[in-house]
Amino acid sequence: MNFNTASLIGYGVSNRAALCYFTKNGIHPTVRNEKPCDLPNGTSGIFGDGYLLTDEDLIIRSPSVRPDKISGGGYITTEASFALSLAKSKKIGVTGSDGKSTTSTLISLMLEKSGKAYLCGNIGKPVIDFAPCAEENSFIVAELSSFQLMDFTASLNTCVVTNITENHLDWHTSMGEYIDAKKNIVLNSLGAVLNYDDLTVREFAFCKSAGNITYFSLKEAKKPEECAHFVTVEGGYLCYDGAKVIKTDEIRLKGKFNLMNAMAAVGAVFEYVQTDDIKEVLSSFEGVLSRMQFVGKAGGVSFFDSSIDSTPSRTAATVSAFDRARTVIILGGYDKNLTYDILGEALCGIKAIVICGENREKIYKAVFDICNSVTVTQSFDDAVTQAFSKAEIGDSVLLSPASASFDMFENYRERSFRFCKIVSELDKKQDL
Repeated sequence: MNFNTASLIGYGVSNRAALCYFTKNGIHPTVRNEKPCDLPNGTSGIFGDGYLLTDEDLIIRSPSVRPDKISGGGYITTEASFALSLAKSKKIGVTGSDGKSTTSTLISLMLEKSGKAYLCGNIGKPVIDFAPCAEENSFIVAELSSFQLMDFTASLNTCVVTNITENHLDWHTSMGEYIDAKKNIVLNSLGAVLNYDDLTVREFAFCKSAGNITYFSLKEAKKPEECAHFVTVEGGYLCYDGAKVIKTDEIRLKGKFNLMNAMAAVGAVFEYVQTDDIKEVLSSFEGVLSRMQFVGKAGGVSFFDSSIDSTPSRTAATVSAFDRARTVIILGGYDKNLTYDILGEALCGIKAIVICGENREKIYKAVFDICNSVTVTQSFDDAVTQAFSKAEIGDSVLLSPASASFDMFENYRERSFRFCKIVSELDKKQDL
């Protein structure tokens, strides 16, 4: 990629990493940002009005900035796409509405059994921290969002699409645009691992030749004609093209949604690793941070953190792994312009519901008649203490917000930390 001038639009985590890469290589891009920000010595910045009016050859946009908002004749991309285009290693991209982090992590852990793998993107460090210097025989495993995929052009060896449900409609202009962004990862991959049980994702297969498609399915046993490989569950075993890989009851992660994540990971790595290595990872991996994570007890009540559940579909999947009659759930947060009707069926039989956050009234309308105890609070702290008050010894309190965190927190991790701190304080009070 040839360019004489470059700019970074937005100065978040990914573009700070991009700036570091460029300056180390003798390139000095202009930082363009809506608000003034502190920049390293020698870096020029353009802030406020006009920051989206570019005249550089290469424009690296923050994922939060829509590409169609940028004016100028330069080549527009993201840090992730730019970095992956530089990588000489094998590259696997993972996207979907739910399960991206778990699937990406499983893939990385399996690949590490037979070589070197770098897990990056949305799940952790920026792709540019690893991709330009990754060894040819190593793997880059990148979790990618629809924001990053809008103008994605990097070539991948394999991609995974876990599922498609309503998400990020506060940013995308329509559900169709969101789906097209996800499809873009398939268009730029040599092979694709796709969820056959999701009709939208299934149809992504027709972007590729049959020889490059792997489907995974919990519902279908017969291999579809349009795929080369098929991951299924048969007779209590997770199978790849009919060959047994591992007993499903030996997989450490529980729930049907996690079984689907495991199947997706197997489909992505099977040609690269030994079956024993796959079994070792699936039988030992306990899950990613803030995904159905047990964080402690107070007064005989167990607390589980699933702060990463930022959509109704993800919360619905999480709740399916719990005994609803013994579970109090905490919902609510930032409104991504989603509908919450799915929660009505998913929470049927739940012991109690506590709602907080910007979208609390919207969620309340979807769940108010689900159980006898639905409480709306004004703060997150109050929601946690209210949930505890409604639980009895042996019950569980589950933080699964079905919402993003941006109304009250920097990100879902900060929400997790606050939840854990409150639980710790409740536990101390019980000891007094």
